[in-house]
Amino acid sequence: MNQPPDEMVGAALREVATWHESDSTTPALASLVRNWNKDSWVLIHRLLDVQTPQHRSLALAILRGIDDQASDETDGKPGLKDIVLGHLDARYDPAVRWWAISAVGYHAMVESLPSLMTMATDPSPIVRMGVASAVVSLVNQDNRVEVLTALGELAGDSDADVRDEAIGSLMELAGAYEYLGSDPENRS
Repeated sequence: MNQPPDEMVGAALREVATWHESDSTTPALASLVRNWNKDSWVLIHRLLDVQTPQHRSLALAILRGIDDQASDETDGKPGLKDIVLGHLDARYDPAVRWWAISAVGYHAMVESLPSLMTMATDPSPIVRMGVASAVVSLVNQDNRVEVLTALGELAGDSDADVRDEAIGSLMELAGAYEYLGSDPENRS
């Protein structure tokens, strides 16, 4: 089995724990994602078994970064989608839920949109900020009014970081709609 050294995991745990506090880089986390292989599921489940917010956050951060094909190789244990969606639950630490929300957006798990819409009013600003960022990847013709409404409400949030993220997401969507509207061949 090809597992990363404990020093690498320890460094990645420290990176994930402080990632929200600064614009710091995450080389250990990036290395764990870059060196993903089928045996990496052992690490994911080991991290989840520890059950601390830091360990769960690292497991979700790694899962956020892997490609969708790698996510299917689980040997019968819960895979990416089950783990990520399970960690949207309010019983988890806000940082854990932020990483789950980020993974939802990264992997475009549109089926999670109802959960994210509920989380748009979560008491934790980091959760609301995650929702504002992730829903951009989930918007489609069927849910755009719901997503735009939620982003509009988040743009008026009491927390400045949440407001900034929501406004950035609205601007991103406006740019996409403008682009699609400028060329009839791009519309679908």
